[in-house]
Parts: sequence; structure tokens; C-alpha cells
Amino acid sequence: MAVQFATCSYPEFSSRMGIPVRATVGAPRYRLAYILGGFMPEAAPDRRFMNRGFDGFRHAMREKLDTVGIERFTELAQRIADNHKQPDGTVVFLCFENGINQKGWCHRHMLAEWLREQTGQEVPELGTFSPDDPLFVKGDEPPPFEALGLF
Repeated sequence: MAVQFATCSYPEFSSRMGIPVRATVGAPRYRLAYILGGFMPEAAPDRRFMNRGFDGFRHAMREKLDTVGIERFTELAQRIADNHKQPDGTVVFLCFENGINQKGWCHRHMLAEWLREQTGQEVPELGTFSPDDPLFVKGDEPPPFEALGLF
């Protein structure tokens, strides 16, 4: 078995979930209750994506992930898991958003979608944000990307 993937928000993560990996442009400016196990800029959006609407952001994020490729992406995540002596562990990609955000969407949903398509494996959301949440209406353009003004 190899490394597994999951997603969560920084505040909702707990160590029982897996290896916490930063997947954001900037690091949290508040104290975390755990130590980050790694940083994968390949899983983070670029600053230049931030002022795009949902469709533009999603296209740019998927283009970035496609450029990295699933083989390289998995290799980098596996290296993090191996460094933590958890070769079959779960790498949990973290960002700032949770289910109670203004825009109703998050880049980690796009990351999980891409990983599912590439690997055929489920990529669970361990926090409150979920595209299956009744508040998340597929097909509707979410509100503007306000929360990333933190960067």
C-alpha cells in the first residue's frame, strides 16, 4: 500500500487524521495545536489565481496540477510520509477554508477532485467543508474569493 490523501482546514485538523501538510500560498499566522509535517507548494494555488472567478481559478489550479503530474505529486507526498515513518500514512492537505466560508468553495476541493480522477481513490474531506454538503449547490458559481484576501 502507498500513501493516502485527504483534505482538511488548519483549525479543524487533529493529529489522529494523518500527516498535516500545508497546501497554501502563505503559512497560518496563528498558532496551530500541531506541527506541520510538510509543505507541498504543488498542492497550493498560485497568487496569480486569486482574483479569478470560480471557473478561471479552477482552470488555473487544474492546469498547475496537470503540469506537476500525478507521478511527481505522489512521489512528493510519499517522501513526506516516508520522512514521518508512515509510508502507508495519510497526507492531509490543509488550507484556511472550512465549511463556514463566504465563497462556498475551496481549492482543496479542486485538489481532491483531481486526485480522485488521477488515482481512482477516494480523497475524503476531514473537516466541515464538503462538496456533498447541502449548502454547496453544484453548478452555481460561488461568491467571490474573499477569504484569500488574507494573503
